[in-house]
Amino acid sequence: MVILFEMLGEYILDGFKLAIIVGAVKGLNEEKGNAVARFGLKLLYGATLVSILSSIVSLIL
Repeated sequence: MVILFEMLGEYILDGFKLAIIVGAVKGLNEEKGNAVARFGLKLLYGATLVSILSSIVSLIL
């Protein structure tokens, strides 16, 4: 249960970090900001998958 809350916390914090980065890039260049936003969601999903796999491995060991 604790691992689940840790994963949710990381997911939320990563979302805030992503929003800050996207906002900064959009302030400089609107087109590049949109590209970063589209790619950022894929990064967020990837980070979530890695976090889940890491949790599973730590439970096994």
